[in-house]
Amino acid sequence: MIDLLWGVFELAVTLFECGISTKFVCSFLGKDTKQKPGKKVWLGMALCYSSAVTIFNCILLYEGVYDFVYILIMFIYSICFLPGTVYQKCFVSVFTICCIVMNSSFGANLVSNLTRTDLETIYGTKGVPRLLAVLFVQIMNP
Repeated sequence: MIDLLWGVFELAVTLFECGISTKFVCSFLGKDTKQKPGKKVWLGMALCYSSAVTIFNCILLYEGVYDFVYILIMFIYSICFLPGTVYQKCFVSVFTICCIVMNSSFGANLVSNLTRTDLETIYGTKGVPRLLAVLFVQIMNP
């Protein structure tokens, strides 16, 4: 039962983080996400991105090694569905993923130092240090 709840928590966090980051990309490129067409684009982009993150989470301990794939997903989706120049789309795709990586790394390292828990334990186990790191990182999200 605990594993099921933990899985639901991790999925909810993934959806939340992907929703925020893709909304930022849409807003940066001038897509109005308050109107129905903009909501469809934003939700489609968030689902594509969160699906990739979830798949890599199942395969790897730390999916951050595939950040270039996330950048590519954001870039391709923005090329297909969002306004703006290619340079703007490239910039916002890289910028968004870099912000997520820096935020996650800072949060995990801070919790690691405060709880005296190594990063492998935080990334690889279900426990209080991981919960603290995940919650702290999500609070720090813009």
